[in-house]
Amino acid sequence: MGKSRRLWLALAVLLLLLASGLVLFLLFYHPAQAMEFFHWNTTVVDFNEGRFYHTALSWRGDGEVQLLPVGFEHPWVPGNNTGLPPRGAPAAAVWNNHIYVIGGDSAYGDTHSEVFYTTIINTLTHELADWQETTPLPASAYPKGVFRHEATAMTFTETNRTYLYVFGGMSPEGGETDYYDKVIYAEIRPDGTLGEWQETTHLPTPLYGMECLVLNGRIYILGGADQTGNSRPEVYYAVPDSSTGQIPEWRPTASLPALGTGGYVEASVAAEHGRIYVYGGAVSAVNPSYSPYVHFAAPDPATGEISGWTMATEVLPQNCYASEGAAYESGLLLAIAGAWNNAYDPSGDVRAALIEHDTGQTSEWFSTLGLTPRFWHAVVQDDFGWLYSIGGATGSAQGAPRLNEVWIASPYGEGRGFYQAAGGLIYPTQETTPTVYAPSGVYTSSIILVQLVEGQEASLTSLAWNTTITDPALMTVTVRYRYHHEGSWTSWHGPFPSRPGIGVTTTLPITGTCDWFQYSVRLETFSNTVTPFLNAVRIGILAPPNLTVKGLTVTGCDTCPTLVPPNEPVQVVFSVQNEGSSIPWGNNFYAMLFITTTSFTPWPPALPIGCENYPTETCPLIVPLYGQDFGEGAPSRTVSIPWTFTEPGVYHLVAYVDYNNTPAEPPPIYDVREYNEFDNSQERVVYVGNLTIYLPLVSKGWP
Repeated sequence: MGKSRRLWLALAVLLLLLASGLVLFLLFYHPAQAMEFFHWNTTVVDFNEGRFYHTALSWRGDGEVQLLPVGFEHPWVPGNNTGLPPRGAPAAAVWNNHIYVIGGDSAYGDTHSEVFYTTIINTLTHELADWQETTPLPASAYPKGVFRHEATAMTFTETNRTYLYVFGGMSPEGGETDYYDKVIYAEIRPDGTLGEWQETTHLPTPLYGMECLVLNGRIYILGGADQTGNSRPEVYYAVPDSSTGQIPEWRPTASLPALGTGGYVEASVAAEHGRIYVYGGAVSAVNPSYSPYVHFAAPDPATGEISGWTMATEVLPQNCYASEGAAYESGLLLAIAGAWNNAYDPSGDVRAALIEHDTGQTSEWFSTLGLTPRFWHAVVQDDFGWLYSIGGATGSAQGAPRLNEVWIASPYGEGRGFYQAAGGLIYPTQETTPTVYAPSGVYTSSIILVQLVEGQEASLTSLAWNTTITDPALMTVTVRYRYHHEGSWTSWHGPFPSRPGIGVTTTLPITGTCDWFQYSVRLETFSNTVTPFLNAVRIGILAPPNLTVKGLTVTGCDTCPTLVPPNEPVQVVFSVQNEGSSIPWGNNFYAMLFITTTSFTPWPPALPIGCENYPTETCPLIVPLYGQDFGEGAPSRTVSIPWTFTEPGVYHLVAYVDYNNTPAEPPPIYDVREYNEFDNSQERVVYVGNLTIYLPLVSKGWP
């Protein structure tokens, strides 16, 4: 094959512009016009990233924020209980989508040591796998089994170990009752099974009917009854060793108030906003009277110590016994089932109250969707805020049936556990009374990255929000915002009121430059049966300058741009467009054309090899184009430059544009960052040579 033919077969492929950064950006930012970008919060997923205080997600459309309904988002529905035997007064714990049920009795006096576990196999539908047995409690600790004990799981991030702990309890059998001060633990393996059980430091005294929880890396044991059956007010806490799981000691801290203000046998406990809440319970297990009182305390996060307990002004509507507690950072406190005013007639009632974060006080208690009657059940709360009520008894008498039921529900919590319907798990609501909403609440967005160009703060243009306020006499929505500028946060701007109506947008022009942005919305109602809605929020950001090369070509000859004849003047033509915002006055832009060798796309501050000290003979720079204040919406500027290619061959033309903010210096000075630095150049392969036309050979006179 001849040299010239090989030359013509060596076709070049144009380089693709690297647009991946822009594609990724458009997943989160929606361009409005060429010169502005909008960041949106409008869906369940968007709002789910923020913080909810007396507010919750709504499902009226694609996701809204409303005032917190004091109750359940979905009614209780049955979960898979295959493989789980009936158990009364078991202990339960949850870790990493595994739920554990430990011990319990199948009839009064018949306590057990088995440990069962299941897996939440779908965190959207909350479907459970069949229950399986894992390592049972050791006979050395619980020779007769145990019930009315406690359990919790605790993860240590520094060692990546998780342990399941079991505390205290009792086991009546044959007229004799054993009371336990035992504390045992086992490591939870990644597949959910348990390792071997080990004993660790015992409780200071045998206890049953007590409560436990984990807060700030510490295990707390609260209340319960001793061997005499009397309520104990003591509170203990411990910090397990993160490597071994061993508990070195139990430390006493401030006891619960004296028995004249309540008892703490089979009380409810929950933690919310750094506080521990203890409510209900019995004064004595022998001659019981029952408590409606609510007490709370805030342990020191650094030491774990409790300085004292406060009695809430509002009490439960009835004395409560053997109910289960749960709480949410949105400010919701729950008392789930149990018995009211006695220890014999269980109820399925679920009561809910609001917690004031400033004071810790609770609101009045409201009824919400309940269960079939039960007490001595266990309730766990998964990482998404869903509740699982497991087992229990229909009475305390020796012949009262034990349950193996599993019921699942979700209150209107802080939004972490948003629900997607699947498999018919949602049942129609049984609520017959109007929904009761919190009187006011605040939604605070996540901290939103609005920076479009690394190292350069974004310019804010507007903040707009869409609301539904059906009656402005009863409802209000106000908005505040702040932003992070040059290393520190501004103070909150606002509050700014919202326009009334259904789906109405309020737009607020704002200015300033920042890398991070945050907004906060306060919703308020003067009637607890109606709520306003926040439907969407939009943050406007000025698009950074963005010079782009468009349409690099060669004209001026019959065969251009496919083939350029040598030694014949032609025009190299390309255009420059600003697809971003205006350049501040004094910012120069320039355009360059390089004739270089094999495929090269320049990228600041690199230049083609041999072009560092342009113009050079091997890398000519064809007249830079200068300009100032390339305005928003300005038309493209065309660069047309005469050039003569003197030698046949394959040439790579590279057109390149950029900003120079230092007019006194020659280009290139790359000191104006652009939104997309990947579209500053365009390459074109040019073939230079003479067109050869082969004519057919015609012969006359041949036979």
